[in-house]
Amino acid sequence: MHNKGSSRKIGMLGGGIGAGSTTGLLHQSFAVGILGYGLFVFGMALVTAELSSQLTSSSA
Repeated sequence: MHNKGSSRKIGMLGGGIGAGSTTGLLHQSFAVGILGYGLFVFGMALVTAELSSQLTSSSA
């Protein structure tokens, strides 16, 4: 079973990096900032799907 504390730390780290980079990109160009935000959301969806599949396979 996965440790919930470590997944929270990874989530906070990813969120901080994503928010910081999105803010930096928005200062450069609005379109690039929107693209960065889209990639950030896409990355969160991939991590959520991966964790979901790991939890499903470990409980089976």
